[in-house]
Amino acid sequence: TNLTRVLHQPQRYAGNPILVGNEPWEKWQVEVDGRGVLFDEETKEFKMYYVAPLGDTNAPTGTRYKTCYAVSKDGIHWTKPILRQVEWEGSRRNNILKWGENWMRRPNVIKDIHDPDPNRRFKMTYVDVMRGQTAITKAYSRDGIDWQLNGDGKPWFRQLHNSNLLGWDPHIQRYVIYPRVSNSPNSVGR
Repeated sequence: TNLTRVLHQPQRYAGNPILVGNEPWEKWQVEVDGRGVLFDEETKEFKMYYVAPLGDTNAPTGTRYKTCYAVSKDGIHWTKPILRQVEWEGSRRNNILKWGENWMRRPNVIKDIHDPDPNRRFKMTYVDVMRGQTAITKAYSRDGIDWQLNGDGKPWFRQLHNSNLLGWDPHIQRYVIYPRVSNSPNSVGR
């Protein structure tokens, strides 16, 4: 009784874009797939994991997908901290995360404050090319910056991949992933 539903229309932020691929290793592009941004309750900051596709004739498809890292206190103003993990064109002054065998593409990151192992609080799934095949693999981290890649050594080889969504299902008390289904290009599995 006396209840009215009011749907507020989202409004585009007048200050867009909030993050631009303005560094040479980003090649003017910032790509966020799946769960690429999270709010860290402990540090009170947003953390973004975005992909910079770089042309590389030695990469399996001619492109080397590299994940970069940015942080923000408000989700609008972002900084790209210098991580010094990866050398790019003779310098380590960049925000590129160390990647797997060939790539770190489509990163999905969650923070699990209940994991008793502090080195596994941050969890990531990402796509890599391993042994000539596309695979979804896992990584773990204490801080969301330094990652133990291919965390359990069991990549999940997939014919098709797209934005894979990682999460925690409190009803079954298990991690779940929603991948693209190989035999149906427009379907998602669990």
